[in-house]
Amino acid sequence: MAVSSAAAAMAAALLLLLCAAASVRRGAALHLCTDRLFHNMQGRHDDGLPHLAPAEEATWMALLPRRLRGGAAAAEFDWLALYRGLTRGGGTGSAAARRPPGAGEMLSPAPLHDVRLDAGGESSSSSMYWQAQQTKLEYLLYLDPDRLTWTFRRQAGLPTVGDPYGGWEAPGGQLSGHFTGCHCHVCVCLHWHCTGNETLRENMARVVDILHSCQKAQKKMGTGYLATYSDAVFDAYEQLDEAWSPYYTTHKIMQGLLDQYTLAGNKKGLGVVVWMADYFSSRVKNLIRKYTIQRHWEAMNEETGGFNDVMYQLYTITKDDISGLHANTHLPVLVGAQKRYEVVGDVVYKVSRNLFRWTKEAKYADHYERLLINGMMGNQRGTQPGVMLYFLPMGPGRSKSVSGRPPSGLPPMNPGGWGGPNDTFWCCYGTGIESFSKLGDSIYFLEEGKAPGLCIIQYIPSTFDWKSAGLTVRQQAKPLFSTDTYFEASGDARLAKVSVRIPSWTSTDGAITTLNGEKLDLTASSNSSNGGFITVTKLWLEDTLTLKFPIALRTEAIKDDRPEYESIQAVLFGPHLLAGLTHGNLPVTDSNHSNDGLTSGIWEVNATGAASVAGWVTPLPSASLNSQLVTLTQSSGERTLVLSVSIADGRLEMQDQPVPGSDACVHATFRVYAIAGGEVEGPDVTIEPFDMPGMAVTNALVVGRAGSSGGQDTVFHAVPGLDGAPGSVSLELGSRPGCFVTAAAGANATQVGVGCLGDGDDRGGGTEFRRAASFVRAAPMRRYHPLSFAARGMERGFLLEPLWSLQDEFYTVYFSLVSGDADS
Repeated sequence: MAVSSAAAAMAAALLLLLCAAASVRRGAALHLCTDRLFHNMQGRHDDGLPHLAPAEEATWMALLPRRLRGGAAAAEFDWLALYRGLTRGGGTGSAAARRPPGAGEMLSPAPLHDVRLDAGGESSSSSMYWQAQQTKLEYLLYLDPDRLTWTFRRQAGLPTVGDPYGGWEAPGGQLSGHFTGCHCHVCVCLHWHCTGNETLRENMARVVDILHSCQKAQKKMGTGYLATYSDAVFDAYEQLDEAWSPYYTTHKIMQGLLDQYTLAGNKKGLGVVVWMADYFSSRVKNLIRKYTIQRHWEAMNEETGGFNDVMYQLYTITKDDISGLHANTHLPVLVGAQKRYEVVGDVVYKVSRNLFRWTKEAKYADHYERLLINGMMGNQRGTQPGVMLYFLPMGPGRSKSVSGRPPSGLPPMNPGGWGGPNDTFWCCYGTGIESFSKLGDSIYFLEEGKAPGLCIIQYIPSTFDWKSAGLTVRQQAKPLFSTDTYFEASGDARLAKVSVRIPSWTSTDGAITTLNGEKLDLTASSNSSNGGFITVTKLWLEDTLTLKFPIALRTEAIKDDRPEYESIQAVLFGPHLLAGLTHGNLPVTDSNHSNDGLTSGIWEVNATGAASVAGWVTPLPSASLNSQLVTLTQSSGERTLVLSVSIADGRLEMQDQPVPGSDACVHATFRVYAIAGGEVEGPDVTIEPFDMPGMAVTNALVVGRAGSSGGQDTVFHAVPGLDGAPGSVSLELGSRPGCFVTAAAGANATQVGVGCLGDGDDRGGGTEFRRAASFVRAAPMRRYHPLSFAARGMERGFLLEPLWSLQDEFYTVYFSLVSGDADS
């Protein structure tokens, strides 16, 4: 029988349903799947595992009772599963008993309810984790249980309350219910564990009650059906007709309800899950009986979520032996495969995030840190609850604000890249909320041994109640700035072993570790065999362990080995991926450059004569430079206009005051600094666009190289406003004394020009001229991030900031490193 490995994997995911459901209802093991079929389909008749003996299994299969031969595939599956259960000691669910020799003990994540994120100081960039968690908490408290369950009630024929949510949760959508289900449940359960907010628990208990009543009202296929749409969608799915991932949605619902039981102790949630498992296992049996298992696999060649994951979790409760199952390479299915490894001990399933728990190798924690900081932390828009991304754009000249549309044909959504709190609910909304709810689940890991062991793998300000050791661990991180050369962290914690990760982006050369002020020998405490950790074992009592790691800039090549992309590099500072603020318009390509614009001159950085990245990227002292930032405004009737740089041609123009966080704020902010020192309001100043370090506004009112003409072309005289108003300023051209920057009035209010004293027609000092030549010095619309750098470009300078910190700004994360003379 020929079948794709992906289909086989997904078949395993659904066939699991029968196993766990039957155990709860009848206390009997019912197996529909076995490794043998999947094993042979993948062309592997022996995976080298000690518990697999193909010859012995073949002998056992030859003993299959004659009455079962040539019958349903399920009978053969059950027969082999029985043999597996006998040879492995039955369905005890003991991973330790079944794990192959030498596998070692897995690390256990610290219980979420014992970890609390700390806010840190107001100036600490590390408190971004606490702030992100609080923003998500606000959104969860905002969500209405009646609106979340509106479509479930309608489908069950029960009275609805209020109005439904929109987007992918809108009535009639085949993905409706996914957010209400697993995504919303998981994040609320986890958030309740992380914050202790009882309102969350009360709200989700109400959701479970409503879903339970909806399930009781269903009369589909006997019992247990729960969805926001009729079972005709599943009929279409099984007929290989168009159906939008109904099992993906079902998995989310089941996962959330199961979490309500395992995390919040809601027994009603477990009952609903078991009832659902019974219903869907019956569907799977009927499908295979009516057609073939091949049809089932074909139907499964679609998004199904992590069905095997939730069923393995259910197995840990029901103790039904499902160790004869196999999973493959779809990402959610891999999550289930991880759970299989933990439950039944099969080493072949060690994949993805849990590799660190199983191997204790720091490289997996490094990878997690990289994704956490550069991917997840920038997925929500600042402190706005319920505003998240569909995906994170990585192309040149992109912005989070205008990217994220799904493929054509899917339901309409917010026209921009950011979603909204009421009318979006993409699949990534649920994933995003879940991720922000689990910020504390991968900081601390526990290790069993003669002395309790603790692995600290993420530097996130937090407090951990280490109950097994009778200790409290407090972790703090010093605020990080681009000018720093070290990253510092410290923590206070009977006999215990504490291991702290040495990040891959640093080096032990120059690193300093102290215990209560006494320097430790890093050579003795950290080595390759220890997996990149500093380990201290002692009797802990009010002790402070402080780590100080070197941190520096570096580049990484794009993951493309084609020759035309060999110069494309990304810039990182420690674990932070830096993005260059760029105009939203893509460059015009020519015959010398790639058509995708990536290697066009506007993305090129000048690495001439640079031995390292430090030769063309320099840190910006944000604390001092922020004092030089300003936004210049004028009033025109009821409008407030700001002086800005046009993204079309680099000329000055007046624009309406932008919304905070928007890309327009970048172009309405200038760094005004005195050429020869002194105050901003002085005889000679340079006006530098915020996002173009090394560039300046010229007397022609267009952006160019600072001092490019060698004379007064980029010099302005900042003088008290000609209108005489307090706090206003006028900008006199250095190359044309008596001439000033002016903004036109009336219908042409967006135009910026030059007016000179003595020009006549009231331009020689009249009220209108003095008003047009005067600007109010307002607070800057944008400020430098603590981790800001300046990159030397071939055509312009680039301001680099952490990707996670950006909101609506246009940016690029890859640059072409070239050698050549920059414009002078």
